[in-house]
Parts: sequence; C-alpha cells; structure tokens
Amino acid sequence: MRNPSLRGLLVLTGAGCLALTPLLAQPLVRAASPFASDPVQSDQVIALAQPLGDGRWTLAIFEQREPAPPCWRRHTDGSVTTYESHLSEATCGRYLSSNAYSLRVAGSDLRHPWRLRIEEQNGQLSLLAIGSQQPQPLLVGRGHVAGSRTVELQLAEGWGFERRSYEGQRLGHLYVANPNPLPVLMAQARSGGRGMLAAAPLPPPPPATDSERRGRSGRRDGVAKPLSNQPLATNDALPGSRPERLGRLQAHGAPSQRRFPPAQPLAFAGGSADHGGGVIALQVVPYQP
Repeated sequence: MRNPSLRGLLVLTGAGCLALTPLLAQPLVRAASPFASDPVQSDQVIALAQPLGDGRWTLAIFEQREPAPPCWRRHTDGSVTTYESHLSEATCGRYLSSNAYSLRVAGSDLRHPWRLRIEEQNGQLSLLAIGSQQPQPLLVGRGHVAGSRTVELQLAEGWGFERRSYEGQRLGHLYVANPNPLPVLMAQARSGGRGMLAAAPLPPPPPATDSERRGRSGRRDGVAKPLSNQPLATNDALPGSRPERLGRLQAHGAPSQRRFPPAQPLAFAGGSADHGGGVIALQVVPYQP
C-alpha cells in the first residue's frame, strides 16, 4: 500500500509547478541601472595614453579638482607631463583602471564584456570600445605617438566625460559617455563613421513661365533648333523643289515622271561644317510625283 503522506507531497509539488508555469513563460526583463550621471566640464578632465612598452598602452584619466596647482601640462608635440605624484587626490583626481572609469551610452552602463582599449598603428593611437560579441569596435578617441612619452587622447565627436551619481550623491567614478543608443553607434562604426541620415532630395524645379516656354519651343533640350527655323548653310535654291519641277513640266508639256530628288547638302544648325562639335541636322525633302 502506498504511503499517503508521500502521495500528498507529490500532489502539492505538481500544483506548485503548475502555478509557476505562467511566471516562467514571461520574458526576462533587464533591470535598469541604479546609477545616474552628470556632465563634467571638458577643461577639467583629460584622457591620457601611457606607454607600457612593446607597443602597448594603458588609459589614464586625470581630473583637475582644484583650480591650482595644475595636474598636467601640455606640450606642442602632443605629449603631456603630469604632476600627480606631488599633489593630493583632493587636487588631482586619478582614474587608472576599469574600476574607476567605464562606458555609458544613451543613459545606460555598458558593462562586461565591453571595455576600453588603446591600439597603436603607424604612429597613430586609437581609443576603442570593444565588445567580445561585436565584430566592429567603437572609435572613442585618437592620439599621436610622441616617442615614449605620455600623450593626450582627443575624444571623438559625441563622446564626453560624465560623473556617476547615486540618489543625487556624486561618486568617484567617471563615465566615457555618448548620448546615442548602442545600435546607432554600431551602425556608424560599420559605415566608417559616416552619418546615417540620407541626403534630402532636391526640390523640383519651378514651373516655366510663358516666355520661357516660348523661348524653348524652337529648341530641343536646349541644344539646337530645328532646321525649319534656321537658314541653310547655302543660299542657293534646292534643285528639284516642287515649284521648279512643276514649272519645268508645264513648259515642256511632258507628263510627270517618277524622279528622286538629288541628295541635299548637310546643314549645320550650330554653324559651318568647319566646327569640331555641334549638332548636325539633315534636310529631308519628301518625294512628290
């Protein structure tokens, strides 16, 4: 005989699974980021590429928190000298790893697997946002190699610095942020950074006035006029024309014969035949019995 307590436990377990089925069928919703951010003035923050040797670089971000003394000094070759070893954190803020800075787009954090990396190629430095599941990185900034010295990275258009905050309290974490959504940034990266908006079509031309239509009535595509409105290249009468033939037939009293008119000379609508270009118009004389 089966144990009644075990049978009751199985019944309760089956009922619980049925009750959870609607919940499991619902799609999972990603929780919104609990952090907010506030813009940081661009003249208070600088992005630096620090050399590690063998063509490797690391990103460091410095913040001028107090007006003086200065945290860094720029040089004409793009290199930068920093004075963080002589200043306190209250004067010169230092963000030296991914624990102190991260990516943010369209008001949302870009967490793992996204990361910032500096790559060198032909003396040029590129600050890239790289996702392990994305074939195309995002260009965040650029710089130039200046020997073995620390150099400044200029952020690309649309990117800037923001400070993380939580419930109105400012935190010691900086964002490299862009207001555009990630799909837009990825599309721009695939297109080589070009704009995504197509060029607006040109407006239709205004309707022609009566005088313009009359001026174009004797032209074809604005190039040449029909031969009937222009004089021929020669002033001689065309042999075989109808008045001349009728007069000749009446004078001789002979019946009309089927004759083909001789070939007519070419007439150039734009000028004489010596011109190297222009449109050639042919005079066609119909056969008249």
